[in-house]
Amino acid sequence: MHLRVSIPARAKIAVVDRFSTEEQRRQSSQAQHEYCVEFLSDQGVVQPQVERISDEGWSGELRERPGIIKLREGILSRIWDCILCEDSSRLYRGVALCLELVGLAVDHGIRVICINDFVDTCNEDWQQRLEEAQRHHGQDNFYTRFRIKRAHDSLWRMGAAIGHIRSGYRRNKQNPDDPKSPGFDEIDPKWIQVIIKAFQMVAEKQPLNIVADYLNMKKLPKTPNAHSPEWSEKNVISLIRCTKYRGEEFYRQTVSLTFALFEIDLILEMRARACYP
Repeated sequence: MHLRVSIPARAKIAVVDRFSTEEQRRQSSQAQHEYCVEFLSDQGVVQPQVERISDEGWSGELRERPGIIKLREGILSRIWDCILCEDSSRLYRGVALCLELVGLAVDHGIRVICINDFVDTCNEDWQQRLEEAQRHHGQDNFYTRFRIKRAHDSLWRMGAAIGHIRSGYRRNKQNPDDPKSPGFDEIDPKWIQVIIKAFQMVAEKQPLNIVADYLNMKKLPKTPNAHSPEWSEKNVISLIRCTKYRGEEFYRQTVSLTFALFEIDLILEMRARACYP
């Protein structure tokens, strides 16, 4: 991309990167950041003041994300001269949301450059280019969903794991030398009694914060996509409601029996569900 208006050598720049899930076709956030920094070097910006804004594991269709919230606050405070990203889908996947954010930056005197979309708000046609780019990214996202669905269907048929691993399980790769090979979940014996105890505490109507404190004390790992390693009351409710711990696993409209992590007495289970339906 050739810039008609150069970026000042000591400009304050926010470099934005994002990826959503491991199944999607994407570059790592670090690769995106390095791509943008290299772009600055190619443009002769030798001493920029770069701040990285990253949303890792967040969908671009979400209006509120940690990185976007920080970016919006920075725009309102006008702490940068320029916002730079690999393409506009790193900001949002949606014409209206992306135009709103970029328009906010322009209104506050901040330049926005989306390298691979050839969008530069210093150019008069930036809005048209941004709309065209967002329509393209939206179409790409539409077909990506079908690719993900096909991949998930195949994994389900072979009994392989789909999504993040649940607390109390461990995942074994079909081919340990290939990180992209299917994984198969199995019970991790060291956590069985811990989770059984948590179910019992809920069935006995102990406060959820006490159950959360117990799980934190035992250091039961949460799912890899958790935003905090600490257990909360909401996390405890999700644990109790998860059908996998009762021996059922759901995918779309298909129901399959899987290995139950715990043999919970029916009365105990129904009491727990009655407490927190």
